[in-house]
Amino acid sequence: MGVILPRVVNSYHDHLVLECSGPVPDWSRTESSDVLGFSARYFECSRYGYGTNGAWITVDNVELEETGNSDLIRFTLKALHPERQYVVQVAAVTAAGRGPWSEQSARLSTWRVAPRLAPPLALMHTHDTLVLGWDREVLDDTFSGVHDESINEFVIKVAPAGKAIQARTVRASFRQAVSLAQAWQDAAVSDSTDGAGLIC
Repeated sequence: MGVILPRVVNSYHDHLVLECSGPVPDWSRTESSDVLGFSARYFECSRYGYGTNGAWITVDNVELEETGNSDLIRFTLKALHPERQYVVQVAAVTAAGRGPWSEQSARLSTWRVAPRLAPPLALMHTHDTLVLGWDREVLDDTFSGVHDESINEFVIKVAPAGKAIQARTVRASFRQAVSLAQAWQDAAVSDSTDGAGLIC
């Protein structure tokens, strides 16, 4: 395989889209390549530098994706775990079998399931209603290799302060308010059992 080791194109919480160099030609210009496909193998790195790494997992005949560059191959490793690091190797396959594995890649990281959030802030309140707002973690502009995240909803746990009452859980669809007035008007999360309302 070529000099470009597997690297991340896009990182997701359960799979990685990777690319690397294709095989180094060992055939003349008058001959065609005898490479039929590619295999990949990977292991999960131990967390925090302690313990042992996971066992090698081999994926035969990885499905290639279009790269727009004939010198590169692109493929996806699936069924991974979120916020973990993996080391990857690739090998060319011919009719005679699988060739030697490439050198090991750097540690390649999967992404998170959902962004971390700042503690909610009370933006407005009455005797039975709260308007809450919060920020999510903002990625550094220099961070690459991660897809855009689409947030569908928030799960919120609510419990009266200082009372031994089990917290209740509500779900709030994502909305980005232009103004406090809009947030108040568009609020849709409420609890009719005790008159307490929650606006997000």
